[in-house]
Amino acid sequence: MKLTLPTVLSFNGGYVDTAGYLALQGLFTAHVTGNFVTLGAALVFGTSGVVAKLLALPVFCMVIIVTRLVSFKLPPRWPVFETMLTLQLFLLLVAAVLAIAIEVEAGGHDAMVFCDGRREMVVPAGGRLEVTRCGTSLKWVRLDSAPFTDRLVRKFRLPVTGWRGQ
Repeated sequence: MKLTLPTVLSFNGGYVDTAGYLALQGLFTAHVTGNFVTLGAALVFGTSGVVAKLLALPVFCMVIIVTRLVSFKLPPRWPVFETMLTLQLFLLLVAAVLAIAIEVEAGGHDAMVFCDGRREMVVPAGGRLEVTRCGTSLKWVRLDSAPFTDRLVRKFRLPVTGWRGQ
């Protein structure tokens, strides 16, 4: 599959929105219209976060204005689009390196965290989960010549009696 710019930007928008929604306790960052939907739900159900959702649109507009003004100040030899994408990537990487944390509201319910589909842990109400760097390196990608279905059977210890003639 060839990565095209629309594909990369779509993934980026979804990633930023999901990460922002989880990190900011229900506040959308990439698709600001979602905040109005959650604002309506917060008003109906009497939950928290109304002020943040109301401020989302003016803050979103201010960021667009500042970004546009910064793009005007770029040297003429720098392509605006590529430079702004590079800046965005840099800021995302800085945010990822600084900290990844999830806090569970004290008055809420316990949260269940799934690490890879098999491992899970409970984060109690009022708890905080931080992803930090450890001394052991982690493999993000594992190359394997076995078919995907065989890897799933192995990973989840699925019964295969009578399947594929076994």
